[in-house]
Amino acid sequence: MSMLNSFYAAIIPMTIYLLILWRQDKYEREPFSFLIIHFLWGAVGAIILSIIGSSIFLWFFSFILSESLLDLSGAVIVAPIVEEIAKALILFVTYRSAKFDNVTDGMLYGAAVGLGFGMTENFLYFSGAADNSTIWLYTVILRTATSALVHAICTGIIGGVFGIFKFQRSYFKSIFITGFLIFPMLIHAAWNFLVSFDFTFLYGIIFIVICIIIFWRVYKSFINSELKLIREELFDELYLANYIDFISSNKRFRKGWIEEKKRNKLITLSTTLAFRKNQLKKFGTLESNSISNEIESIRDKIKELVIT
Repeated sequence: MSMLNSFYAAIIPMTIYLLILWRQDKYEREPFSFLIIHFLWGAVGAIILSIIGSSIFLWFFSFILSESLLDLSGAVIVAPIVEEIAKALILFVTYRSAKFDNVTDGMLYGAAVGLGFGMTENFLYFSGAADNSTIWLYTVILRTATSALVHAICTGIIGGVFGIFKFQRSYFKSIFITGFLIFPMLIHAAWNFLVSFDFTFLYGIIFIVICIIIFWRVYKSFINSELKLIREELFDELYLANYIDFISSNKRFRKGWIEEKKRNKLITLSTTLAFRKNQLKKFGTLESNSISNEIESIRDKIKELVIT
């Protein structure tokens, strides 16, 4: 198989996964450009840091471990620690952005990082198996359906944790978030361990299928909870009384309940208003000033839209 085939086999499935996750977030869809930044970090930045970090750890372990134990420790200890830290680094920066404002966003951005990482890692594995078409095809199918999704799930989990703690009034939230990195590291380590042996390989497949199902259900539940939040936060906005039922349900996607040229703008502004009001309840005094100003600005824009 050619290098080009390996490239397509690596990039196309990961792009499809990314688009599926992005399209699911239909009530407050994130800017695709911001999503791509996370994807590219996983594909390039996190890969480079992981190679450097793993090389340093394995060099150290080579003095104290046998070759067989060195390979196992690299897969079960070094890779989960180094790779999960490398992937999560961008989230410590971007979670402060106004574009990153809830658990759904965090899971999506984290998964994007993981998919980018999985894409590059898959390309390297596919290229290494290119001399044998049977082995190449087996590698493509297996890694596309499992290993790449492990990266998406693990970084998606820590992204969700960022979303939970972003609006918590705690001086120790960075410490808490860092502590939660242990959880995706353990998932990553368990997966690598189970697929390292023939007699546990099937258990590894079962394990990751369960993880995929749980992650998907949690992601969908947070998306669905956004509608409830929108309704609750907009309930006292009297100028929206005639539109709340549409804005806070799937009816928002229908035409005819407001002038079509206003519909998307009203949905965007109202949804942003609901999330900003919810954030105001969670933020401390310093941050609340800027959010309050933004809320009033959004209200003015909505009133202008629905009254004219």
